[in-house]
Amino acid sequence: MSGTQSRLFATLRLLAGVMIAGLAVLASPFAIATAGATTLSGTLTADNAFRAYLSTSASARGTLLTSGNNWGKSYNFSSAALTAGETYYLNIEVANLDGPAGFIGSFSLSGTGFHFANDAQTLNTGVPYWTGGFNAATSNLPHRWTRPTGSVAALGANGSGPWGPVSGVGSSAQWLWPTDARSSPGIPTASGGECLNCVVDFQTAISSIQTAPAPVPEPASLAIFSVAVGGLALVMRRRRCPA
Repeated sequence: MSGTQSRLFATLRLLAGVMIAGLAVLASPFAIATAGATTLSGTLTADNAFRAYLSTSASARGTLLTSGNNWGKSYNFSSAALTAGETYYLNIEVANLDGPAGFIGSFSLSGTGFHFANDAQTLNTGVPYWTGGFNAATSNLPHRWTRPTGSVAALGANGSGPWGPVSGVGSSAQWLWPTDARSSPGIPTASGGECLNCVVDFQTAISSIQTAPAPVPEPASLAIFSVAVGGLALVMRRRRCPA
């Protein structure tokens, strides 16, 4: 092998190393984003039955997370990873057959990439952070989703009658019910006043506090990669046209 060929092969090895390093830099933001993925989890129940969904639209029901039809039992769920830069909505459908009605739960987010309406990674059911509204005069679930925009009333904290303590739900969580006239023909209380044989909806937002990884590489990484490709093309041209 001549001296010229040796230098060419050495240059090729150097450029190959630069290209590999550049590709690693390009991939690093995506690896970091994957490692820091956020998920939503929760524990909840409702009197008499419920279905919980996660949606990227306030006007669409979304993907089913869990459901239940025994208010004396708590139900748990954990979502798939949330996408950075997206706004999510936790949507709850509740059906009441007769007597007192309500919805209660505790929810949490892994990591710090998202927050609830209270600007925290944990949220209990409470008046300031949830909206509610009447859906339909039926107790059948699932039902068409109607975005709830009205206020809700607190019927009592976890442990209060007639429901008693709900396992896995925070002690400060409140039993909730919408206050509009169709959801609450009477004044909603733990003793009654809620609509009978009806479906109502609840909603709270989950906001991203991080931006999605940019599909375009950062300028420094792009420069490294461009130099490597350009250098490789120059060397190959010299090999085809020896001095």
